[in-house]
Amino acid sequence: MSALNRIEEIELEESRKTAQESPENVLLQENKLKYSHPYDKRHLKYFYSQVLRVISSLGCRKLIFLGGGSGNEAAYVRSRLSADHEVILTDLSQLELQHHKKVFKNYSAPFPRGVIACSFHRVPFKKLSGEYCGIAFLCLHHSESMEPIISHLLEIFDQLVILEPMTNSLLDFLAQWGITQRAEGVDYRPSRIHLSFFENLKNEFSVNVKTYFQIPRDYLPFLSHKQKVIFKEEELQGEAILSMWYFRLQFILNKILSLVRFGNLALIHIKRKSSSPPPGQ
Repeated sequence: MSALNRIEEIELEESRKTAQESPENVLLQENKLKYSHPYDKRHLKYFYSQVLRVISSLGCRKLIFLGGGSGNEAAYVRSRLSADHEVILTDLSQLELQHHKKVFKNYSAPFPRGVIACSFHRVPFKKLSGEYCGIAFLCLHHSESMEPIISHLLEIFDQLVILEPMTNSLLDFLAQWGITQRAEGVDYRPSRIHLSFFENLKNEFSVNVKTYFQIPRDYLPFLSHKQKVIFKEEELQGEAILSMWYFRLQFILNKILSLVRFGNLALIHIKRKSSSPPPGQ
């Protein structure tokens, strides 16, 4: 693996610390849809399903997940694809990867053909043309800047599906007051992507974008339990009901905001256009 950048070093250290000091969080990561807060669980399942919908529409039978994280995203998607699909999973942390067999078993999903520890800055693949589709599922924002990574990945893949945090002028303004784009790690702020970046790709690629507006649970005083903790929904009582209605209200709002591409998350499908034959041929 190539030399790590500062954020990757922080992420790896945090992963080691969590594995040693918070065994309950390891269990949470292995069973996200089972043990997450009801509000988080609804968002997880919704976004998993949105990415699955895009993948299913592509007709691509070979997928490489870039930054597999806890493995839940890839396992959920793989469990709902036909047997002829092939999946390769990569992640920076070997500590995360070692749990993935259990995660895929939780979803009754076939285990990936390959599981590789690497940085998404330097994935160990040469140009794969149309054979594989790259899937970047809430991982690229753990970087100094997403744009050069996406450009690098488009040198390898003819198709790329991305679900990542986005920003715009309003969110940038609110970030100056600490309202949005908060620090996620110990001493860094994850990157966000501007949709204007994709306008520069449109000569060579077709780009389809869908935006979402998600309010993190810890912004909400009535859904304020600790983030890294195992939840049993039956013990949350009224909070579980509140989370259901607030989730529904938020996605009604999303129907309106998506019309003007306003949000803080974007699901993007990028596909290389077919080369046009020279004039006269």
